[in-house]
Amino acid sequence: MSDNLAMNVPENWKEHIRDCFLSLFLGTPEEIEKANADLEYAYHYYAPARLYKFFGPDLKRFESVKNNKFWYCAPSRFNDPYDSDFPVNQDLFFNSLVRQNTREKGIRVGSTAWKEMQAETPKIAKQVRKSLDEIRRTTAITCFTEDDDSQLMWTHYAYDHRGISVAYDIMKIYSELKICPVPVVYSKDRVCLTSIDLNDVETSSLSFLASGLTSKSPEWSYETEWRLILNKSLYGSDWDAKMGGGLLPAVKPAAITFGCAVDRNGEFAQAVEAYCRENSVDLYKMEKHPTEYRLIKTPVLTFEA
Repeated sequence: MSDNLAMNVPENWKEHIRDCFLSLFLGTPEEIEKANADLEYAYHYYAPARLYKFFGPDLKRFESVKNNKFWYCAPSRFNDPYDSDFPVNQDLFFNSLVRQNTREKGIRVGSTAWKEMQAETPKIAKQVRKSLDEIRRTTAITCFTEDDDSQLMWTHYAYDHRGISVAYDIMKIYSELKICPVPVVYSKDRVCLTSIDLNDVETSSLSFLASGLTSKSPEWSYETEWRLILNKSLYGSDWDAKMGGGLLPAVKPAAITFGCAVDRNGEFAQAVEAYCRENSVDLYKMEKHPTEYRLIKTPVLTFEA
């Protein structure tokens, strides 16, 4: 019975969450109400119960965990140069402007109006691109993974398994922070700007951005990434424009896991264990499987819920 029920989960549930996220910004009151209901269902029934962040053995960075803060960063500072970089498809963009200016009545190639629009299109595209680049510098994003047993993630983001992963309950993020975790969708095709509504540039730009900020190449799919996304109206004075980031409110960790190569006697590990004891946060440690290339999570400290 349970296997059959699991088969009812739609394959595109992550894309559905992204669509609901967009509706919260652009929808009618009825669409927003439906989007909230759909999100709550998806987070509860489809999404992983917990999302994870990795940290190296750095006491200063661990302070953010202790203080219930997330580090948010502008996507212009990310390690992937394609991340949230918004190209303009000039041909489709021009066709969109032609349709709007002619109100679908048609236009002859080579006419005066055609040549005027050909000359204006690069200027409009440049203005739109400038606005998108500004958003790329000022949007705040914090990233998670849905898998804490990925050997690559432990290697790349936890200093060769010497750090920790910190687990956060997805429902707490949604209910307490009032922010929607959005999964990244991996595709070989970049999200390109192909049209803009000249009568409502802001709304049509937001629609495009929701896809652009949550799309990456399949080469990054091992990260199974999720994001919290804030615009500059929501983070206020906590944002450091020079650093392109800031520490913003988080929820209390649900659990912490040591990497398999952590120094249990070191200052960092001792500080993590002391924090978990004082705050009743479950603590685990990854161990190498004796015969397979996989990690096993073993308990160090556990507390009753």
